[in-house]
Amino acid sequence: MNVFLAARAASLPTEVEQRRAVQELLTLVLEWGFGLPRCDCELGRNESGKPFLTRHPELGISWSHCAAGAVAVATEHSVGVDIEQIRPGNWFAANRMFTETEQRHIQRSPDVDREFFRLWTLKESYLKAIGSGLSYPLQTLEITNVSGQWGIDQPHAQLHLWEE
Repeated sequence: MNVFLAARAASLPTEVEQRRAVQELLTLVLEWGFGLPRCDCELGRNESGKPFLTRHPELGISWSHCAAGAVAVATEHSVGVDIEQIRPGNWFAANRMFTETEQRHIQRSPDVDREFFRLWTLKESYLKAIGSGLSYPLQTLEITNVSGQWGIDQPHAQLHLWEE
């Protein structure tokens, strides 16, 4: 399996700058990884809103951006990616998004905000990979960390977390 990832860690304060960075990264990933010219990079969306390449629907693509940076990925399988800037966690949302076990895990962490966004980023990446968006019942997904290895209670899913 080939996976091609490009990231840009820089200050991207506006939505316009963030979207431009993601477009550049996705174009580079598709060109470098799969030899696709820009004209083959037209995007469509399926019935759930998951983006795909109209001329290459066999490729999995995903991207994300925030003020702290942008990331784009392409592979020969379904894929999802998310990037977040660490900030105070939203505890109202945590009650709806995280299982009780995950909430306890976050609360026991020495850096609760970082741990909140670790779990959130992994869950959102999974939702992007399966194409369901936030309509998926998030409390039915359990993210675990055993000896530094992130996991999810879904068959055939793999999670990877890169941190700066």
